[in-house]
Amino acid sequence: MTQRTIDIIKALAKKECLNYKRGKCRLTDKQCLLIDYDRESIRTADDFPCHYVLDCLLPADWDLDDLVAYARWWKNGSIP
Repeated sequence: MTQRTIDIIKALAKKECLNYKRGKCRLTDKQCLLIDYDRESIRTADDFPCHYVLDCLLPADWDLDDLVAYARWWKNGSIP
């Protein structure tokens, strides 16, 4: 996964995650793990820093590839 894709997923989480507020996670009361994530690639769902986004933000049968595709669509199609 490219850094651009990770940046798009971060933007998606900032806008869509119910637990994200001003850079912090309401579940942990700490800095959002996904927003602070600076790794250049994510190979599997286990590498993904926030399982809440995978488990709760996306439909149940989606995997990491679906998240990437959705994030790209979201960036290009739904942001005004």
